[in-house]
Amino acid sequence: MLSLGWTDVRTIGALEKSFKILKKKIKSQSVTWDYIKSQFKGIRQDLTVQRISGDFTRKVYETCARCCLEYGDFDEFNMCLTHCEGEGER
Repeated sequence: MLSLGWTDVRTIGALEKSFKILKKKIKSQSVTWDYIKSQFKGIRQDLTVQRISGDFTRKVYETCARCCLEYGDFDEFNMCLTHCEGEGER
């Protein structure tokens, strides 16, 4: 099993920058759904590994959920929705 260390994940500042860039690419429609989904998964993984929660995490999952609906990826949407519901209980 692969073990991640702190040097393998992005800082919150880097995650925010990545998220901002991803939103611009989504808006410009210059990337595929596979690319978008992959980038969201990477951001979400780093948030999870670092146990980051709060407004930024909520924004990432909500934006991902909207994109999932737009692209018809209901499995991924359900995963995002489940996480958002879990965040609301904390």
